Amino acid sequence: MENQNDKQTVESKPAQQQETTPAAQPAVVSNHPPELVEFIEYMKTNGLRLLINIAAAAALILGYMAYTTYSKTNQNASMEQLSKAKSIQDVESIVGKYPKSAAAPLALLQIAKMTYQSGNYDMALSKFTEFKDKYPKHEFVDVAENGRIHCIEARGQIQEALDAFSLFADSKPGHYLRPEALFGKARCMEQLGKFDDARTVYEEIIAADPKGGWAPRAEEALDLAKMKTKRPVKPVSLPLPILNTAPQQEQKSGK
Repeated sequence: MENQNDKQTVESKPAQQQETTPAAQPAVVSNHPPELVEFIEYMKTNGLRLLINIAAAAALILGYMAYTTYSKTNQNASMEQLSKAKSIQDVESIVGKYPKSAAAPLALLQIAKMTYQSGNYDMALSKFTEFKDKYPKHEFVDVAENGRIHCIEARGQIQEALDAFSLFADSKPGHYLRPEALFGKARCMEQLGKFDDARTVYEEIIAADPKGGWAPRAEEALDLAKMKTKRPVKPVSLPLPILNTAPQQEQKSGK
């Protein structure tokens, strides 16, 4: 009897479980397009993360826009101040106030130029060299090199300046500063007494661009170099009676 009751109890459990199992709910039919339904389900799962990413992107964009505006304002202010600077101290203040602006290298170059013009060639040389070291890829690095060579010449190191001018001119055949380098080369040659070589360089400048801005200066320098040249000077043709005057007088006095 006990065994039969146990069987009935065991057999009755599945039936009870079937009664308590909820019936499957019918699928809800949506009137929304499938794409919208899919988006809604995606937002339910990933909405918070997506909103966080959007907020971070917006903050990044706003930060970039603020930085760009600030940087542009600084650039404009630094350039304006540089254009109004009248002394070395004025330019130095721009470098200190806007060290990372586009005006900073131009200000340093301006300091070097103004220092050179004041006659402080040692300081000017250091400033031109500083520019080359700090901004080796700047578009005006050749201007700094040209200025550096001028400082060397002004310090009386003529042979060193001659070598540097020659190297600049030879290594930059199409550079807009090449005529100035050639002019400096010829000038150094004159200071070393190489007048014939200087004449050749001046003639090269004129031949390269007869109508250019350097041609008149080269022609003037060439005329001056001809007066100092060591080439044989063609004798001036004078009337024969004048040339024979002194010997004839000597002959008469001897008689």
